[in-house]
Amino acid sequence: MRVVAVAHYGLPTNRGGSELMLHELLAALARAGHTAELIVTEQDGPTVQLDGVLVHQGAVNLDRLRTEAYDVGIGHHKETGRILDWANRNRRPAVQVVHNTNRLTTRFLASRSALVVYNTHWLHRKLGRRARSLVVHPPVWGDQHRTQRGDAITLVNPIPAKGAATFYALAERMPDSQFLAVEGGYQRDEQIRRPDLPNVIWQPHTADMRRDVWARTRVLLMPSDYESWGMVGVEAMHSGIPVIAHPTPGLRESLAGAGTFLDRDDVDAWAAAIRQLYDDEAASAVARQRAAELDPRPELDAFVRAVEALA
Repeated sequence: MRVVAVAHYGLPTNRGGSELMLHELLAALARAGHTAELIVTEQDGPTVQLDGVLVHQGAVNLDRLRTEAYDVGIGHHKETGRILDWANRNRRPAVQVVHNTNRLTTRFLASRSALVVYNTHWLHRKLGRRARSLVVHPPVWGDQHRTQRGDAITLVNPIPAKGAATFYALAERMPDSQFLAVEGGYQRDEQIRRPDLPNVIWQPHTADMRRDVWARTRVLLMPSDYESWGMVGVEAMHSGIPVIAHPTPGLRESLAGAGTFLDRDDVDAWAAAIRQLYDDEAASAVARQRAAELDPRPELDAFVRAVEALA
């Protein structure tokens, strides 16, 4: 079976949570013996193979949708419409991968597709309108992230929507504590840097989260105003790193009882929680236990079976 996915961003250049999830879905198909390809429209570069997935970088590769004989197409974010059009023209099954509740997503869901993959149960409950659907939580492999935690209080992707204001307010309030701001994989023009704060270290975008982020992190902050799942929280918990989060539906589902949930604007409460959790070994153990519960293999196997049934 030949499967093609189209996305505006993807590995190896962009490593946001949704891009990592799409890659893991395609890699699971490749491990099962299928040909899995990704066309990335808004980043240029050579064609590379990652974990068995052929990644064609650049919009010029969209010609492959016309010239190659693919059996199944997978749409991602705003490129879902392109796959739906391809499926209609070629009478091939289309798969939609759903990460959010925005207007474009709901518009695409109004179109016919053979399978819808939701990244959380709460999204499936809110948007589910297809009989043929399944939930695949964004896969995280613990061995890629597990390490001894460090000393810093960390935020990944310091943009306003991820809670940069809360993060920097805490750094100002706690000058004797070390903070780590990790450059995200997208919206780089919105990422806020505060070189005036000597206790904040800036970590450039990295593919090695274990060494560059988790080995330096004591507590992870996730004061996001919207988070459909929150992959970095799961990554952190594999190292026993407690997570403080704003109670979005996705973060409540991913962190569950291991998370400490606070309103993102209550800086006093966040500062108190950091101090409480910093040396709390019981909270660290609960985080590891929650991460272990999120074994990605059963859901990835179900995804592969569902796609195989379409061809």
